[in-house]
Amino acid sequence: MPSSNYDRRDDLLVTVALTDFSVHYEQVDPELAKRAWQLAAD
Repeated sequence: MPSSNYDRRDDLLVTVALTDFSVHYEQVDPELAKRAWQLAAD
């Protein structure tokens, strides 16, 4: 079943949010930031 435009948009928003989180928390908790980056890449 092909993804809908809403699914792709939601995936993009989650990726952007996780990347933003990763960047902002890199100095505070490097392991958490690394995990957020990994989730965003998946």
